[in-house]
Amino acid sequence: MTTGALSGLRVLDLGHYLAGPMLAMFLGDNGADVIHIDPPDGPRWDSPANAALYRNKRQLRLDLHDPGAVARAAALAESADVVVDNFRPGVLERLGLDPAAIRERAPQLVWCSLPAFPRDDPRAELPGWDGLLAAATGLYPARHGEVDGDPVFSALPMASTFAAFMASHRVAGALLTRASTGRGAWIEVSLHEAAFQAVGSYAEVPVSRKTDNPIYARLHRMLQTARAADGTHLYFDTPLRGLQRFLDRFLPQYRLVDLDDAVCEQMVRDLVELIGTRSGRDWERICQEELQGAFGLCQSTRAWLADDHARASRSVIEVADPVLGATVQPGFPVLLSESRPQLRRGRSARPDGVGPEADVDWIGEGFSWSSERRLRHDLALDGVRVLDCASLLAGPTSTRVLAQYGADVLKVDSPAVAASRADPLTDDLSAFHGHRTVSSGKRMAFLDLKDERIQGLLPDLIGAMDVVHHNFTPAAAERLGLGAERVRELNPAAIYSTMSLHSHGGYRADYRGHEPLAQMVTGMGVRAGGEGAPRMLGVVVNDHAAGHLNAFGIMLALLDRLRTGAGQQVNASLSRTATLHQLPFAIGYDGRSWDEPSGPEAMGRHALDRLYRARDGWFYLAAGSDGRDLLAQVAGLEESVAVPDGQLGAWLAAHFAARGVAEAVAELRAAGLGAHRYVPVIDLVEDPTALRRGLLAVVDHPGIGRAFGIGHPVFGAFEDSVRPFLAARRPGLDTGDVVEELGAGRLLDDLIGSGAAAVEENPVVNVTDTAGYWSSGSIESYTTPARLARTIEVIESGQPRRIRRAP
Repeated sequence: MTTGALSGLRVLDLGHYLAGPMLAMFLGDNGADVIHIDPPDGPRWDSPANAALYRNKRQLRLDLHDPGAVARAAALAESADVVVDNFRPGVLERLGLDPAAIRERAPQLVWCSLPAFPRDDPRAELPGWDGLLAAATGLYPARHGEVDGDPVFSALPMASTFAAFMASHRVAGALLTRASTGRGAWIEVSLHEAAFQAVGSYAEVPVSRKTDNPIYARLHRMLQTARAADGTHLYFDTPLRGLQRFLDRFLPQYRLVDLDDAVCEQMVRDLVELIGTRSGRDWERICQEELQGAFGLCQSTRAWLADDHARASRSVIEVADPVLGATVQPGFPVLLSESRPQLRRGRSARPDGVGPEADVDWIGEGFSWSSERRLRHDLALDGVRVLDCASLLAGPTSTRVLAQYGADVLKVDSPAVAASRADPLTDDLSAFHGHRTVSSGKRMAFLDLKDERIQGLLPDLIGAMDVVHHNFTPAAAERLGLGAERVRELNPAAIYSTMSLHSHGGYRADYRGHEPLAQMVTGMGVRAGGEGAPRMLGVVVNDHAAGHLNAFGIMLALLDRLRTGAGQQVNASLSRTATLHQLPFAIGYDGRSWDEPSGPEAMGRHALDRLYRARDGWFYLAAGSDGRDLLAQVAGLEESVAVPDGQLGAWLAAHFAARGVAEAVAELRAAGLGAHRYVPVIDLVEDPTALRRGLLAVVDHPGIGRAFGIGHPVFGAFEDSVRPFLAARRPGLDTGDVVEELGAGRLLDDLIGSGAAAVEENPVVNVTDTAGYWSSGSIESYTTPARLARTIEVIESGQPRRIRRAP
């Protein structure tokens, strides 16, 4: 019988609402004994989401204003391995649960705090409403890739879920460090910091190499989805070779490489008419299974919860709940083949204990490994070697996170891209989109894994690795010598990690595609565009997030290897991640009302939790159950108490339209309400807090030059207070060294001459060079050289930050 990777781990969950409880849920799913504490009258958030957030936990109710209850909570914390909280900074100290004091008495403790804003941020006292965090970080763009313009609301709690995803590997990293040093850690993952992971490559100036495929660009302007016979829609993704196969079978008069605008318009009309003759599921099956093309079904979240693949892959699971009855809810964050996540218990029908004298204590003997102790081991993955053969965003993000913990990551890419031999019907043209964002901290080599000489080097390469990672389909991996069984034969202790569109276990396991297909099949596309016109969210919400969850899974497998000495398989997927992003809406049960805000016209959840347009911009207002009373304390809004609920939103919109953003936000905050100006991504460039904390930074990248983007700090315990940032190396910069290390230096010239290897990709333009700016999809499209120069001056006038180059 398998046990979870965290079996024996003791977790005290002081979290509330979403981010903290979700993190503790992940730990509980993987075997930890979790005790969750609520106030005496029950959860602060009365939501169907608690059917998932409370699974695999025991529940204790304590009044943390009672000294006896505080003493009880402190005793549990001191005997725990991990404590999770997401209170505002300073609240726990005022309650008598000072994390610093408790950790002084329990130095082995890992304490993870997930506040809305960090404790040194002037907004630290603001409540952690997701709308406020999304407004503060530009997460409501109107269209995919847009960094300026008016916001469009999304009900997805992106800041909270990203924080839980990031915190999961921060906790795992702290546990790995503790295994070698005996020391715990204090970790702060603010929702504000986490939201920048969703911004991702859109903050790059200049953009890492991005060459738009002109064929796809023309087609995408005219066709993204087509309505099928059953009312669902089919989404058309890249690579285009699958679409050409579709045309060859059904509309052979069209060749994508020969299209002009007029012919493309006619082809789109013919395609739309053809798609209307069968169901969306039929077309998805034909296109993916017979034609090996990247096409995807668009359906609602409700349909996804009933989807055969979602259930077979355990992307969703059935859980009996004492409040809601039989539920279907998001599954486990990542799959592991040996130390499998499991459902051990659903939410309790009643608290397991109430009051400071409640008899609730830890189960089992605790959490420990036999591990060699070293005097100093700051980096959790120091000495861990990783082979990364993944491409684009999600897969490389996984290993960039590992590099942030000190792993030596070797990134292998196809030399066809460097040699500009890419077929226009493939994805290779955009292989290095977001390179500085997703591949910082790695060594970079161009090696053709199809070449028999490179194949001859693979056994030694795989044998030297702790982690082998890719995002190929299983069949493609087998052809390239990277199949799971072969890697296991060559290196039984290796962690075999895969990133896929859909999770293993269901009929879509081998399906191809990218972020859009994960959004569409899980209901995100319907939520963003409505039932009649599914559309992409303005944010790449799954690619980067799946990378964080994949890193968590790899680190769980490394923790388990300390116990067993054996490797195992890890699988993360975009659609599994998309399901978790939607957790508040992805709880299915009898009598469920599927009425969450959706469509491009939605402004928010209700009148006191929504976007408002002011005279000079937009802001977000967020308030709880006392919001009505607080609103009446704002000058000019005294009469709001008499406005019916159904009319309050329109009444407030008319009032705020005549106010300035700064004035409205200041008045609302002064009355105790949450409010924040909407800050488009373009304006984050000059956000003093983001720059001071290194959430955005200028870094000198070897072989590339100075460039702007989100910061990638190294996650370690350093004697100084300045964390170094990872830098990205030019693609192919390390090919020669890697071939030499494999004992094949004598072959290097022949490998390069034959195209089996390459030594470099054209460098990205320097940040001060405006000649190479691209046309869309990044800050640089909307800014000016003078503004960038001012931003760089602001950053570099402060305390310099060290740059940690890849080994």
